[in-house]
Amino acid sequence: MINEKAGHVSFGRAFKDYFRGYVEFLGKTTRAGYWWMQLLLFFVWLLLFGWLLFAIISAFMPDPESVNWTPLIAPIVVMVLVALGLFLPGLALRVRRYRDVGLRGRGAAVLLGVQYLIGMMINIGQSTQTIHQFEALRDMNTTAVASLPSGIGWVSSLVSLAFSLFFFVLTVLPSDTMLTTSDNAFVRFFIRAKEDDEPSDSDFAPQTSDAEDEVQTTDSPVDKESDDDHDHD
Repeated sequence: MINEKAGHVSFGRAFKDYFRGYVEFLGKTTRAGYWWMQLLLFFVWLLLFGWLLFAIISAFMPDPESVNWTPLIAPIVVMVLVALGLFLPGLALRVRRYRDVGLRGRGAAVLLGVQYLIGMMINIGQSTQTIHQFEALRDMNTTAVASLPSGIGWVSSLVSLAFSLFFFVLTVLPSDTMLTTSDNAFVRFFIRAKEDDEPSDSDFAPQTSDAEDEVQTTDSPVDKESDDDHDHD
């Protein structure tokens, strides 16, 4: 299990934990472990988009009237494969970061599910609006083309933005920032209790070995002889 500790995560450790925890959703990733990988992934995608841009320029440069789409195939295929390959480890990294801050795994799953559901609704709404606009253009209905998104669309967009900001803030918080002392069941469904992470008194108690226990429970030969003399007297 990936269980990083604050102040002990280097770039190499973050890189190894990212791929070692490919589908590990139960551990913890510190702020450094998360942002080291985000920096690396930023440069990876920067290179891929640079390759795609170069391919687009190469496709249009020889003759703009007869575009050769062949150079675009390789970068697009690689980008799709990279996106698919990094989806699960990226999601696992996010969940471990949220857990490190104080969210429970089930709480993170519910919030991410709501965020993806809202995003899906927004995409469906935008797709429907685009279809209506094309139909309006076909029918030469300029009023429909210039129509703004509905109130529900605006609300969904704002809620999605709020979720995105919330999750971003979680990624920059130190470890265990959100631990709670509340007894509210709803709060504890989403956030870990502080006492669950505090070591118990038994963790600080001195440990005795079995051999020491035997010495303490067994009478020494001197004690036995003194007891025998006392019996004879």
